[in-house]
Amino acid sequence: MLIVELYCFYGAPRDWGNVPDSQRGAACLRHFFHGVNYKPSVLRLCRRDGCRRQHLHGGSSIAGLAGYARRGSDSAWWRHVHGVRRIHRVNTGALPGCLYCQSACEQQHLRCRGIFQANIPEFRHNDGSNQLGNLTASGVPYADYTGYVPLNLPSTVPVNPATVLDVNHWQPLQYFDATGTFVTPKYIAPFWGKVTPFALTSGDQFRSVIAQSAPALFGSAVFVKQAQDLITISAYLTDEQKMIAEYWADGPRSELPPGHWDLFAQLVSARDEHGLDDDVKMFFAMTNAIFDGGIVAWDAKRAFNSVRPVTAIPFLFQGQQIQAWGGPFKGTITMDGRNWTPYQPSTFPTPPFPECSSGHSTFSAAGAEILKLFTESDAFGNSVSFLAGTSKIEPGHTPAQPLTLTWNTFTDAANQAGISRRYGGIHFEAGDQTGRVTGRLIADQAWAKAVSLWRGGKSADDSESEEN
Repeated sequence: MLIVELYCFYGAPRDWGNVPDSQRGAACLRHFFHGVNYKPSVLRLCRRDGCRRQHLHGGSSIAGLAGYARRGSDSAWWRHVHGVRRIHRVNTGALPGCLYCQSACEQQHLRCRGIFQANIPEFRHNDGSNQLGNLTASGVPYADYTGYVPLNLPSTVPVNPATVLDVNHWQPLQYFDATGTFVTPKYIAPFWGKVTPFALTSGDQFRSVIAQSAPALFGSAVFVKQAQDLITISAYLTDEQKMIAEYWADGPRSELPPGHWDLFAQLVSARDEHGLDDDVKMFFAMTNAIFDGGIVAWDAKRAFNSVRPVTAIPFLFQGQQIQAWGGPFKGTITMDGRNWTPYQPSTFPTPPFPECSSGHSTFSAAGAEILKLFTESDAFGNSVSFLAGTSKIEPGHTPAQPLTLTWNTFTDAANQAGISRRYGGIHFEAGDQTGRVTGRLIADQAWAKAVSLWRGGKSADDSESEEN
């Protein structure tokens, strides 16, 4: 028997606002069944008499299914678990399933929510995520139970320096979102560092590592330099850098940063002609590494509560003339530093949580490291192309010519994801770099635990010793 954990979402889309990116993506891919209530299902792969059916562990006879979500689609892609068969595309309302471990392998259609809601272990109900809403009087799932209150007043963008009471710390922003609604988003999941990790001892395990490099504090030369560096990037943005910032943004109504790496893993699966066992192991290790990455990044965000560039730069350079990107279609202009804005859509100028560490950098470094370990190679060989004028921020204008981004290795892709947040004015260099470092450290531990689980509790070294 091989015991594995696959994390699956179900719930109502209205809950999305309380859940960080890592929570949404640390499942069997993307927003599973259009929901977000993260609850694990422990699956058992049965190999008796050659049977490869998958059963929900814990006394249930309901079949497991290995899931894939197709980007931008309302349908799920599923691989039937009776042997390695073709992938079936089915409506999310009913899924093919192997109901009982019988030689006839009786087929029935079951509502997917019924499958998982009826077979959810208790472990993640009280893991610090407030999944059930029982840690707050409101009863709202994933609501903050730590009492976080921002130190700065909300501001529209460009940020009004008068609203910045403490420039070392995060500030809520106000803007019109994609629906035309004027919003003031709250800090998403300030408690997430308290969630029980998959492989780590706790969310603060690498906090001291992050503290060695970031964040810089007001009054230091580093604080000014990190802001000046972003202004320089802004002033000299190329079409390629703009498209890198946009491609990796993974903002609202997208697969989100963790889901981006699930998409890459799907490419690896197809490239390397995976069977079901391969995919269960790869996605299990990778999504759990990214899950732990989110906990570590969010622990640091809450511990340091660090300021975003969108606040720091207008505060530091108010009354000074700087050169920077002037907004859509304006190119580089001379402006009062108080008017600086990041290269982002006005409908989502900066994510609503503190700067350090970068979630993108952490998720991507962790995902890349797992894919490298699983394939025993850093080779990726993937690319994405853009037609002229397909920018979402400067449509019809950027890029001026067709453009292709190429990643020879998984590491190349992860590093580009990290620096994309500096091109976009979302993160300082230290926030990016600390995310890359911790992402790799997290992946190493998640990989070791995953390998131990699928080898019956033995480490890779122990298994190799027995084989020799």
